[in-house]
Amino acid sequence: MNTETMSLRKALGQKKLLDKQIKAMMSEKFVTSESAQTAVIDGLPLNSWQDEVKANYQSLNDKIRRREALAVAIMDANVNNFVELPRFITLDEENTGTEKVSFAGAIARKAYYTNELSYIVNELRQKVTNATEQFDFINDLCERTIRDRMAQEFGTVNNASAKSREERETTLRKQYEAVFYDPADIVKKAKLAKERIENYLEEIDAILGNATEMTTITVTY
Repeated sequence: MNTETMSLRKALGQKKLLDKQIKAMMSEKFVTSESAQTAVIDGLPLNSWQDEVKANYQSLNDKIRRREALAVAIMDANVNNFVELPRFITLDEENTGTEKVSFAGAIARKAYYTNELSYIVNELRQKVTNATEQFDFINDLCERTIRDRMAQEFGTVNNASAKSREERETTLRKQYEAVFYDPADIVKKAKLAKERIENYLEEIDAILGNATEMTTITVTY
């Protein structure tokens, strides 16, 4: 039985490295079919090649065993160790104080903020962009419509007063101009939410990084 003691951060790195090494070993030739007369495989005498395959297979199993031990120890540490995090925030809430959260909870929250919550904010910001573009399009159409209507209604008539023309243009503009509706104040809130999430993720990264460096785990396999 082997026992190793290391920081949680190192364990995470070792597990990641083992995943890479195990995957790379799948390129090894563990079995083959050759002519009965074959005396050399991959540049090695047959007996040496067979010994190498056995050694590689043993190494593969050892890596798998160690990787599982690391995974179990990491999971245990993530559940049983805690950090102080800024309180959970929503789209329009400021950080108010801190709360005690397990490593696992902190990791899950980071993933939620990075993926789902950031996606929601980006979608809201895109809706603002779309509505702004529609606003501009409607106003462009409004100006063209006003020009056409004024030409139709007044044409070459020169006896129409400037006041009557101005009043008619004002009436048409009120009828056709764009109105930007933002009852939930999304323009402002989505921008602020994006900044809050970015700041929160930066802070949680620093907290988790320090915690995983300071936390020691024992791995047995």
